[in-house]
Amino acid sequence: MFGKLPSSFSDFLQVFIAGKSEDDTAIGEALNSLGNHLGIYNFEYNFTPSSGRFSFYHQHPFEDGSGTAFKNFPDGIWGFYFGPNTVDFDSFITGFLLEYVQTTDQSGIGRPDSYFSNSVYRSGWTYHNNTIGLPFIIPLGNPSFIAYNRTRAINVGFAARNGNLSFKSKTSFTQNLGSYAIPIEPEEFAIYNYLNTTYSIEKYGNLSLLLGFDYSDQNKDTFGAGLTYRYSY
Repeated sequence: MFGKLPSSFSDFLQVFIAGKSEDDTAIGEALNSLGNHLGIYNFEYNFTPSSGRFSFYHQHPFEDGSGTAFKNFPDGIWGFYFGPNTVDFDSFITGFLLEYVQTTDQSGIGRPDSYFSNSVYRSGWTYHNNTIGLPFIIPLGNPSFIAYNRTRAINVGFAARNGNLSFKSKTSFTQNLGSYAIPIEPEEFAIYNYLNTTYSIEKYGNLSLLLGFDYSDQNKDTFGAGLTYRYSY
């Protein structure tokens, strides 16, 4: 499709700096920045009073120069975490997380970043057709260079403990807009739920019950459950 692409050792080194091919005769895709690059700016502020640790953060993604220049703002993850001081105080809740995720801007409709997609590396950033890094981005087909990558989501999670019994719960409320190339009309609304309940049997290990339920207003609902036992020595 794109002809012979750069393949020398010097071209390989250019991948790490998003440089162009050193071939003066290269044209089109062969002249483009070599490789496929993802990056993220991580801004975080931590505050630790006697009651516990508060963390505020923003993770800003980029795949090219427009993203590094924040032209895709406010895309990214905006989060808050609180971890109570369980050493000096009794607390049923041992951790609380609240996040807002947005990938809808993508530097605008003219030349959108189209996160986690690529026209040369046809499977994009996937493993067994599941997106690596951000599960709300859904690859289309296998292989495919297009993904449903415009989404808004709210994540809520907490961890708790009472004696030998501990809990972990995660819920995500998502609005899936599809992509600039293939929009979803009307937009999909989905809720993803996960619960892990673990009982510690003193010196005999841990027994865990796992439950999951996914709801979508456009696709079939799914439910899953699991039971695990772990013993360490």
